[in-house]
Amino acid sequence: MERGRFSLAHEIGHWQMHRGKVLFCRSEDIGGDRGSTTVERVANRYAAGLLMPAYLFQEFCGHRAITFALAEELATAFRVSRTAAAIQLVDRADRPLMLVCHSRVKREWFHKSSIWPDELWPSDELDTRSRAFDIQFSNKPESRTMLRVAADAWYGRAAASRYEIRESIVRGGNGTTLSLIEIVKPAGRR
Repeated sequence: MERGRFSLAHEIGHWQMHRGKVLFCRSEDIGGDRGSTTVERVANRYAAGLLMPAYLFQEFCGHRAITFALAEELATAFRVSRTAAAIQLVDRADRPLMLVCHSRVKREWFHKSSIWPDELWPSDELDTRSRAFDIQFSNKPESRTMLRVAADAWYGRAAASRYEIRESIVRGGNGTTLSLIEIVKPAGRR
């Protein structure tokens, strides 16, 4: 049901934003930025804004912690998927957030907030120190709240040592893991 509503809103976005253009949407183009073309990203953002208007979304969120628990409440309230709600949380956040999707073999896609540091890109494979690894490869419970983890478990670059991060992890569809990652602060700062 939620996927159908988002798909319809996505197509309305094309109708409003791309009239006169010949477009062919694939199902994987609807809902995220995972390699989609610019016109598909525009239609996705239009759909998100139509189904989750900013003023209502912000009012619902208030000053609550951004976690998958909140994403699930938003998904229910706005009748969208948990992933769509999580992407909106990332887009509307006043702090650096990233949503990352991994399968057992690779990083499938990621979506970052506009204030996320450009020097931090998620690793292609899950690190054994992340909770996402435990959830992906074992029967460990999901982590709907934010818990601290070493930044270099996610970002295998020297820059990772300058940050402290938290993660909230759930199982996604088709054997994937969704990770909501927040930079708490640059490492060493109080």
